[in-house]
Amino acid sequence: MSILATIERDLGGTLIEDLQLYQCALSDMGIVANDLPAARIRAIRAARRQVALDIDALFEDEALADPAGAEAIATATERICNTAFMRELHFRVWLGFPTLARLADEDALIRQRAESAERATGPALFRDLTILAFYRSPHEMPLVTADQLQSLHEAARAFYLRHLVSRPLLCMEADERIYETRAPALVNWLADILEDPARMALRAPVLQAAQSINLGEYYVAELAPIPILKARKRLVGVLCRLDPSQRSIPAYVPPTRKPGERRRIRVGFLARTLRKYPDSESLYALFRDFDLQRFEIYGYTIDHVDRVVKDDRDFDEAFDRVLSRRSLLRYAQGADRIVRKLREDDLDIFILANATHFGVAEADLLLTHRVAPIQISSNTVNPLPTSLGAFDHFLTSGDDERISDLPYDPVMEPPVALNPVPICYPFGVGKDTRPVVSRALLGIGDDEVIFYNGSSLDRLREGCLRAYMRAVRQVPNGRLVLGPFNSGWSGNLHALFFRERLRRVAEAEGFPLDRLTVLNEMTLAEARTMLSLCDVFLTAWPHGGATTVTIALDMHKPVVARRRQSSRSIDQFLVGSVGLQDLIAQDDDDFVRIAVELGLSADRRKDVEQRLAAWPGKMPFFDVDSYSKSFEALLQQLVDRHAAG
Repeated sequence: MSILATIERDLGGTLIEDLQLYQCALSDMGIVANDLPAARIRAIRAARRQVALDIDALFEDEALADPAGAEAIATATERICNTAFMRELHFRVWLGFPTLARLADEDALIRQRAESAERATGPALFRDLTILAFYRSPHEMPLVTADQLQSLHEAARAFYLRHLVSRPLLCMEADERIYETRAPALVNWLADILEDPARMALRAPVLQAAQSINLGEYYVAELAPIPILKARKRLVGVLCRLDPSQRSIPAYVPPTRKPGERRRIRVGFLARTLRKYPDSESLYALFRDFDLQRFEIYGYTIDHVDRVVKDDRDFDEAFDRVLSRRSLLRYAQGADRIVRKLREDDLDIFILANATHFGVAEADLLLTHRVAPIQISSNTVNPLPTSLGAFDHFLTSGDDERISDLPYDPVMEPPVALNPVPICYPFGVGKDTRPVVSRALLGIGDDEVIFYNGSSLDRLREGCLRAYMRAVRQVPNGRLVLGPFNSGWSGNLHALFFRERLRRVAEAEGFPLDRLTVLNEMTLAEARTMLSLCDVFLTAWPHGGATTVTIALDMHKPVVARRRQSSRSIDQFLVGSVGLQDLIAQDDDDFVRIAVELGLSADRRKDVEQRLAAWPGKMPFFDVDSYSKSFEALLQQLVDRHAAG
């Protein structure tokens, strides 16, 4: 078999299948508690090394220097780029290849290819970038010059650009610091090429790459927002100028009203779905008690349906009693058509109810066009400003002092606050469910103190994992349990990556992995049962949870949160709203101290339980009456302020 045929075989199946099977086994069996033999992963690492060496040999400098072989090299480039491993980003990145430990002789190869990539062009550059992609996350890949990019074969250029703009693997905080600088640099690199009239030949592939860029790590990592917000706004502006369909959208003209004309205030909100727990419950809570003689509510959805939580017909019917109309939108329709549809509805207020995408795709371009006199970004789980120019406010929670602490820049729309909590659930959370998890089933002793977190794997960053392990290590019978609940954010593609993050943190902290239990993604019933079993609930940061925190507090469990200057720190507002300010830590060390005190003292845990059990009436995050009326008053205030000029 020729070396090219061997490479195609490995990149088309062998390399992928071995790692994918390993990932599925990790995810199905429990990532750490029931690990698989180390020999399996060693074999995968050896296979990766062999493919890298084969590519290095195929594109050796002597072969590249022979003009007679140019056609064969071009054919080889195209055939390699056409393999599944090179076409599909999740095989290269999210299966976790960059996190696999390297063999001894691989560092020298990586250094050699990185140095060559600084000056190489054509097939030599393709060789360098391909080998680096086996070992490096997208945020570690070099940004080549425009001349270098133009020198690549069309298929090689497409591979490189796809890899660059995919969501990176930020395993540790050191990676986050690199990405904090790299992300705005990448966005500006794309904008520079698109704006350069001398690079017309690159415009189409770079434009396609730009519109698929995924900057989603800004939702879950603690990264300085202002540089990336400025860079993204610049790139969005470039795309809007280049895209004829964007240029065809006219500027917004506020509707004219006849003198003395009176009508209900028309509020429209755009959500991913109206059939998903818990997002749809929190949206319903916003509008449930509005005075429908004064307001009419339009709901727009892109019809994402949660794959864990099933449809609830009763909930749909309840929501429809609040909505004047619900409409289905598809981003594939194009921003111009969606903008026209929204403007035809003559809204007074437009609310972006779930900004789950962070890039410059069609969903983001839509947000650059005003469709109502007042526009608010209200991502209930992760309230970040859009910074795209068409919104007036983003909705968060907290008192005026906390809001004034948020990092702010004129590129950001100013926040408005809904107090005392940023999220509320009208029903579902308080329902009883049959026990589906037990200590015995999990292999946890009755005398062990369970410290639990239910965040998705994305949110369990190095900093909070370190604090968890430091705390649990100091409790002689402590056990750390991690079990993601909700929304399908964890899955097979995260297993190896998350396992590696856990391994590195545990090694640094001297934490024995036999005191750690990692569960697969759980249903609501399983999550509720796990919360009933736990002794102490630990929140994550910087992206604080909401649903599991409210369930834990409803079950009268002590919840340890960490104070942050971030609009994403929802958990601290929830914990503080029920009088547990003493469980909100000032920093990581304080978080560890509070968690250890709770773990060592059953009396301390009992005291928290009694305080929560004695809470008068509904807890704020279940008090829909007050929550909905507060939001109604806030919207009325904004309307009055706008009318006054």
